[in-house]
Amino acid sequence: MSTLTLYCRSQNDTTTASGEGATGDWCLSKRRLEQSIGSTVLLYNEGGATAYRGGTIKGYAKSTGNYATPRFCVFFDEDPLLIGDSRTSFSRKKGAANPVAWV
Repeated sequence: MSTLTLYCRSQNDTTTASGEGATGDWCLSKRRLEQSIGSTVLLYNEGGATAYRGGTIKGYAKSTGNYATPRFCVFFDEDPLLIGDSRTSFSRKKGAANPVAWV
C-alpha cells in the first residue's frame, strides 16, 4: 500500500464529531482512494517540514463544493506517532501545481 501525502499549507483539516481526522477537499482519484483504505495519510504544511498530522485512512466522501474537477475529503484514524514523520519532506513551494503525492 502506498502513503498519501498532502501539502496542506492552509491546514484546513478538522476532527469530526466521532473523533476521526478529516482532510480538506482534494483532487484525488476515487479508484486510488478505494485502494488506499487502510493505508497512511500524512499532512505537511510547508516545504521541507515534517508531517504535522497523520493516520490510517478509513474512508472518504465526495466534496460538495463547486469545483471544476471532483474533490474528496479523506477520513482517517489519527496516529500521534506520525507527527514529525519525514518519509516525504516536500520540497514544494507555496502555489505548487500538485500538492498531492503517493509514495
